[in-house]
Amino acid sequence: MEKAYLVERIKTHLHVLCNEIGERRVGSEKNRLATDYAGKILKEYGWQTEANKLSVIDWKTEGAELTCGDKSFEVFSSHYSLGCSVEGELIAIDTIDKLEQSNITDKIVLLYGDISSQQIAPKKFPFWNPEEHQHLISVLERNRPLAIITATKRD
Repeated sequence: MEKAYLVERIKTHLHVLCNEIGERRVGSEKNRLATDYAGKILKEYGWQTEANKLSVIDWKTEGAELTCGDKSFEVFSSHYSLGCSVEGELIAIDTIDKLEQSNITDKIVLLYGDISSQQIAPKKFPFWNPEEHQHLISVLERNRPLAIITATKRD
């Protein structure tokens, strides 16, 4: 196949996945559409495919708010986050070393800087789950904070 043809086909497929289907959260209808689309295209090119069915809920936000004293902050709830309404001491942490050394039990933890520089893989995600993400999750779960807030860029 000619390179220019392949480049155009790739652009077409990326347009469908990114623009027509759009955001494809795990468990969402759009994720299923993208999976079906990719399988169909791969089969057209002669590839044998198989799909693993995951038992995952689709999630939609009902919004979020964060206040501290009389100040309100713009926040966005993370996909699949459980809601909460808590009051407590806020502790800000920017590295895994500080997290491991801090008493975060029953506190509201603000993760910022290096520790929140990338999205964390969902717990037990079978396709991509780096050890450092698993470690971060285990430290947080073991130490039972009231809530976790992350200051992140959207990526």
